[in-house]
Amino acid sequence: MLMLDLLYSDEMSGHDSQVRSVEIDPAERTVTVCLMAYPSYQAPERVPLTVHFSDVTAVNMIADLTEMADNHGPGNVQFWNVAKGAGTSYFYVTQGCLAITSETAPTLVD
Repeated sequence: MLMLDLLYSDEMSGHDSQVRSVEIDPAERTVTVCLMAYPSYQAPERVPLTVHFSDVTAVNMIADLTEMADNHGPGNVQFWNVAKGAGTSYFYVTQGCLAITSETAPTLVD
């Protein structure tokens, strides 16, 4: 499965992924979300996945970092809904949500 397919997979939708970091650069209007994600339900281990947003107009995040840390091992992402073009992408995490609105589609970084 291609990594881009993983973003839009109905099978996974980010379930049990781990947020590694979220980087916000207001001057450049970019957001980068680094994750570890299972490529399928049968996959034995997670793979790195870095999602980059350009032309960001808004970022909203509610996060209980204690809960996210406590659930890091089993996965602190419940699911995601990533925009395929301009719009808002959502990452629903343990006790919170990250919403990123951008004027362009997100891209994957190697």
